[in-house]
Amino acid sequence: MAFDLEGAKAHLREHGWARVPSVLTKEEADQALDRLWKAKEAAEARGEETYLPFLDPNPKNVRVFYLMELDKIFRDLIAHPTAIQMVKAVLGETFLISNFTANIARPGSQSMALHSDQSIVFPDPWQETWAMNVIWCLTDVTRENGATQYIPGSNKWVYRKDIPKNAPEMLVPFEGKAGDIILMDGRIWHTSGSNVTKDQDRALLFGYYTAPFMRQQVNWTAKLPKDIQDTLDPEMKEWLGLNPVGNIGMTGDLRSVKKVSGPAQTNIPRPLTASALRPGLDAKPRARARNSDSCMSPVLDSEQENSRKITPTTGVFRRDDTRQTRIMGILPIPDLSDSKIVRRLWNTTKENWYLGFTSFGGPPVHFKIFRDQFVSKRQWIDDQVYQELFSVCQAFSGPGSTKMLYCINLIHDGFPSAVLALLFWSLPGALGMYGLAVGVSNIGDALPAPVYALLSGLNAATVGIIALAAVELAHKAITDRVTRVLVFLGAAAGLLYNALWYFPLIIVIGGIITVIHDFRWLHGPVKAVRNAVMRKKERPAETEETIDLPRRGPSVDAPVENDAKGDGSTSAGPSTSSAPAEGAKSGLPTSEREAAQPGTAAATAAEEPRLVPPERRLNFSWKLGLAIICGFLISFVVIMVLRGVLPNKGLLYSLFANMYLAGTIIFGGGPVVVPLLREYVVAEGWVSPRDFLIGLAIIQSFPGPNFNFAVYLGALTALNGGRNSVAGAFLGAIGIFFPGLILVHGTMGVWGSIRSWRWVKSTVRGVNAAAVGLIYTAVYRLWQIGWVEETSQQGTSLANDPWWVVVTATSYVGGCWFGLKPPVAIILGAVLGLIRYASFRISTTSSSNTSNNNNTTIHLVSRAVWSLVGSLAYLGVVVNAAGVLEIDVVFPRNETYAPTDKFPIVFALQNAELAKHLKPSIHSFVRNGSSLEAAFGHAHNDLTYANYSSEPYFVYRYVNIDTEGPHELLSTASWQSCDESGDQVGILGSNTNFSVDFTIKRGGQKVDLVAATANDKTCSAKDGVAINVTNQTRKVPASGDRPAGTCAVLASSSPTPTANPCRVKIDTAVAASMSAFLHAALCKGSNPPADCPKENAVQQLTVAGAASFVAAFGAIGFLFA
Repeated sequence: MAFDLEGAKAHLREHGWARVPSVLTKEEADQALDRLWKAKEAAEARGEETYLPFLDPNPKNVRVFYLMELDKIFRDLIAHPTAIQMVKAVLGETFLISNFTANIARPGSQSMALHSDQSIVFPDPWQETWAMNVIWCLTDVTRENGATQYIPGSNKWVYRKDIPKNAPEMLVPFEGKAGDIILMDGRIWHTSGSNVTKDQDRALLFGYYTAPFMRQQVNWTAKLPKDIQDTLDPEMKEWLGLNPVGNIGMTGDLRSVKKVSGPAQTNIPRPLTASALRPGLDAKPRARARNSDSCMSPVLDSEQENSRKITPTTGVFRRDDTRQTRIMGILPIPDLSDSKIVRRLWNTTKENWYLGFTSFGGPPVHFKIFRDQFVSKRQWIDDQVYQELFSVCQAFSGPGSTKMLYCINLIHDGFPSAVLALLFWSLPGALGMYGLAVGVSNIGDALPAPVYALLSGLNAATVGIIALAAVELAHKAITDRVTRVLVFLGAAAGLLYNALWYFPLIIVIGGIITVIHDFRWLHGPVKAVRNAVMRKKERPAETEETIDLPRRGPSVDAPVENDAKGDGSTSAGPSTSSAPAEGAKSGLPTSEREAAQPGTAAATAAEEPRLVPPERRLNFSWKLGLAIICGFLISFVVIMVLRGVLPNKGLLYSLFANMYLAGTIIFGGGPVVVPLLREYVVAEGWVSPRDFLIGLAIIQSFPGPNFNFAVYLGALTALNGGRNSVAGAFLGAIGIFFPGLILVHGTMGVWGSIRSWRWVKSTVRGVNAAAVGLIYTAVYRLWQIGWVEETSQQGTSLANDPWWVVVTATSYVGGCWFGLKPPVAIILGAVLGLIRYASFRISTTSSSNTSNNNNTTIHLVSRAVWSLVGSLAYLGVVVNAAGVLEIDVVFPRNETYAPTDKFPIVFALQNAELAKHLKPSIHSFVRNGSSLEAAFGHAHNDLTYANYSSEPYFVYRYVNIDTEGPHELLSTASWQSCDESGDQVGILGSNTNFSVDFTIKRGGQKVDLVAATANDKTCSAKDGVAINVTNQTRKVPASGDRPAGTCAVLASSSPTPTANPCRVKIDTAVAASMSAFLHAALCKGSNPPADCPKENAVQQLTVAGAASFVAAFGAIGFLFA
């Protein structure tokens, strides 16, 4: 497989180093090594020094200088086509060969001082590459035998103050095989390594190349004999500074020198003083400053020629070991046959094992943790790669942070390491959620009260953590005004509507907008329209911009790299002075001229092709990546077809298929996706709404991926259906994780071929900004359901209680201003939740019982602790209190009413808590007269999952009755109880019928629920039924399609009529609540009443979409004009 040399060039330009394998064969490297030893012997025979005390700590480090004079093989190597191509990629077509030396680290040699070649010659700032080394490996090079060690990313250190105090701790080795070459930017901080082996020599050659305005280390006119100079071709003479006359310095035209950009720089090299230049070396060079790894010693008298020209060879790109790869994953996936695979896996273990235990806060916080760990600290990837990986992971379905971690490890250490990292990441949380599912399946319907406070505190703290992460990610995603607008619009659009297809649409629109912006498709039309509307003449080319004026800070369209403080501050670097732009003469808009100038944001974007470096092929081609994606799509179609056509597909297959579907089509990451899973399990009847809400609250505060929620749902589904809980958990996890991971794995192969396309880079920018905006949507949605109460199945807004607002603010401020870690913030939120519960209980204790306050406090604390443990592991059954459950018809009564389109039908359950294991339901309809054909208003109210949040618990709806005459309300109440007549516990179904006669007549009384229930009138016994419930429940095994569950034991198998069903009263507040709820339900229907708000759900979407489009178009118009 041919090596991607263009990819290596791109990597060298970006990261300051690259390795090209097998430029020489092993035989050619051995031959060059043999010539090197002979050169060393000749130098020593002439009395020349091969050890320089001011460079090397001990004589074990051997140096040989002026190699080009010594042997033709070295002149061939310094001009090797592969080396020259790499040099030109950085220094341009015009450069000088400054020196060519050797460094042999013998056993026992020690490391030299940390330095960069360019910092020795020039003071900071170091913003351009003016020198580089080509290092030839004549032996295998390892950390142990003295490989040159470098600091990843140090080529980006512009000022000396940028060098961290712990820089020596960041060193990693350049390792390679004999015949490889390593290219190193002159700005890279490095040092020679120590040879700690017993019998291995490490031999390297250092070719030192410089920009043409730099003075060479060697005066080649004086050093190379005339007969050798005559054998050189014109190009080689130019590189050595021998044309047209013997000179040391500039070659070619000064105008061809690569432009220098950045702060405090002009477009030509700044003047250099004599003291700033590296002195040229004459015949006695030892006292002069030298290039650290390629310094020279006195010249040899003899020359050993070899007419054999060394030709380049191309080999497979070999992977270095893990210590070398603490950079951004720019090397290929390791060959699985490599003996160092265990070391890579160990490296993965060291850097990933704890993440699944400590990464609290959900995906937004996870992304921040990954950036700190793998960009800032470990430098496995750089910030640009991180941003683009973030875009790719967010653009596809599945768990965003999990995909990010998978990709980072895949790029850095290969597929086995990526899978290992995935296990470290997901297993801790998955095991915790599985344990929670087992506990919840055995807990009664009512959790201990402190648990609700605990869950609410966890949610409140999590909201603060996610909000802080959203702010920090937004600062990274915002690079100009258009991305700033997209972050806002992404968040706003996500708040206005919620649907499976909606979030990917927002992300796609974000990408389209940046493509339109970057390709300037609307600049002209928008400007023309604006000028026409404003009736302004188009201004001539902005001649004032041809004046060389200093800028007072970065352009408004420049990247806002250092605005993370949120106060509008920008980079602390000096303001730039700009020479007249070439574009000014042509009348180009400012942004276009800046795009043509080095150092501007636009130029950087145009030159930066990186998501994954070009040479990275992730062990397969784009064709293989596309094949993986196609294979997944085929599997998806097969699974979905079987899901629809199999008559008896089984519970576990249905679970797997639903999770596979959810993992494929739901976008937006954990905070957005997890609530949407309700449609795939609760709607199927596999998990109760209460159990779903408990898991939803807990997963927000668990470490690791939020998609572990599928483990919880899968285990609960299996337990409720009488299946194996481990199988359910496993299938749930595989179903929801696999689609996103396989898609992103295949995409990484395809991405390597398209990421350098200009429109792709523009798309990624917009996708990134819109995806970050959706994180704010996650903050809002969790905020709206974060307060978990026993009386609420859905959760209520944290804003309803100031205590939770304070908990959220504490979490945010603690992380933002005081460095509070997410795990600590989560624990603090839980503690604050329990404190609120204890305070509330104490405040409600009778003041007359003050003597027992201490005992009460101890009791509350112990109960809170027990509730925390018991909610996760309690295996018993919470028994119900004994009593009588009464189901009554509350309205209508046997009266005459006026016609209305909002005639209420109201039932009441008294002692409603007793109904939790009876699975009651009420079916009702109204008929006109005695004709069943005239029946209307059918409704079935399944109360299996009712939260019974009030006492009595009301069931109500509206019916449109506009026909006069006698009417009858017919209803049937059904319930289930334990049947213990057989060998095992079964389910016994029971029901009873109600009938209420009433009359509709114009002029009759208006409906008034408060007045109708205020009197003490006695109703007929047929209007209510009493069910005597004991304090016992039984476990019921699964049977057929019926899942396992719990039933209640009745004192009597037959219900009894109630003495007076009409004793239930409806007060004003309850009546108002019913009216508001029913009116809102009518407004959401297909034929809403005239007094409904103007927008129903569809209209809201239309308005939201139109508003977002108008806002986006207006913002773009403002930006482009």
